[in-house]
Amino acid sequence: MLGSMFSAVSGLSAHQTKMNVIGNNIANVNTYGFKASRVTFSDVFYQTMNGASAPNGNGGGSNPTQLGYGARVNSVDVINTRAGSATTDRALDVYINGEGYLPVKTSDGTIQYTRIGVLSFDVAGSLVDSNGNKVLGFDLVGADKNPSLSENGNTTVQNLKEISVSPSILDKLTGIAIGQNGEITGILEGDPTVLPSANTGWIKGVPEIKETSVYNGSLTMSATMGFAPDLAGANVVVSSNANVNSTMMTATFDGTNYLLNYQAKDGTVKTATTSAVNTTTNPNTITFKVLDHDDLSNANITIPVGTGGYTLGAAPTDIGT
Repeated sequence: MLGSMFSAVSGLSAHQTKMNVIGNNIANVNTYGFKASRVTFSDVFYQTMNGASAPNGNGGGSNPTQLGYGARVNSVDVINTRAGSATTDRALDVYINGEGYLPVKTSDGTIQYTRIGVLSFDVAGSLVDSNGNKVLGFDLVGADKNPSLSENGNTTVQNLKEISVSPSILDKLTGIAIGQNGEITGILEGDPTVLPSANTGWIKGVPEIKETSVYNGSLTMSATMGFAPDLAGANVVVSSNANVNSTMMTATFDGTNYLLNYQAKDGTVKTATTSAVNTTTNPNTITFKVLDHDDLSNANITIPVGTGGYTLGAAPTDIGT
């Protein structure tokens, strides 16, 4: 009697542990980076009541008679599958889409790893996680600020550096964001607005911007009325007879065509479209056909473009080489 009660109680105890794990999984359904767990069971000690017998010439063998004494928790395993993403509308929240971890350094100098991407800058300008651990990144070297890597393209965690910005500069930065490639960008107060753009590596901007950046908006540019005889060092130019009220205009690339928005003299916004790049000039140019003063299509807006390595740039001054 006592044996049967003990076996039943052991099963209840094991399943209570399973319920506790399930409850913990449910409680953390909204915890970023949480990994659910599962419980596996195993049976426990068996008492042999009768031993096994071997077959003989007149009869077959028999199995032993064994009495079990219940169940126990064998393991509680963490299921390290990738969790789903969540929109937070916060620029410094990151999600690791795939394998890998964020390396962080604790207050005692220990390097740990996390997949919780709730990041922010502290008062000292260090990028930290939600527990105040400093986030580590590649050490950037040289004028081009390339990651310091070995010949086989990797590095050790000991060579990673704390990501930090001077507090005096951090207070003047706006629009701080982390891109898909891990690039952290921001706009410094007082600086010219220079916006890099992905998918628009066609135009030669000021300055040269890496096309790995995450901005995918339009280019705002100023232009000079009247064609320059040599476009090698010229700005964006507009025919002197063009029906253009303002020399500020925006350009975008939709993957097939280049689109230019400009303001006509009556104040209306017009769009010119072309897919052709003139490769016979130096530098290469894109020519948009626009209306002239008599509303005929015989005026031009011409933009110098790069031949490689250049991307869309935006500046409040004239666009040149």
